[in-house]
Amino acid sequence: MFFPFDEKSNIGSELRRLKISTRNKVRAISSANDKESVGLMNNLRKKCNVTELYQAEKAVKALSVGSKLLPELFPKEPQFREDFIRLDEFDLNKKLSYMDNVIKSNK
Repeated sequence: MFFPFDEKSNIGSELRRLKISTRNKVRAISSANDKESVGLMNNLRKKCNVTELYQAEKAVKALSVGSKLLPELFPKEPQFREDFIRLDEFDLNKKLSYMDNVIKSNK
């Protein structure tokens, strides 16, 4: 798989924001099949703090075009059916922190 890293590339800019270890995990998630990527994504969600997780999820979305692993956070059209994969839940504090981070990042 080829990952472009030029200045204009959204993929390259998303990956550059991550630590190298997280960057490698994101690449593994995007190149794995659906079943493997769910396990890898759940593992990443357990180990990362919310800021790092948000950046990693943005990179996964940029790399995995057409994948149903992660839903859009703010879809332009309403979703009438759930056609994405359910991942393990966070605890309440992590959910609230994640939502705060998403809101601050999307002002």
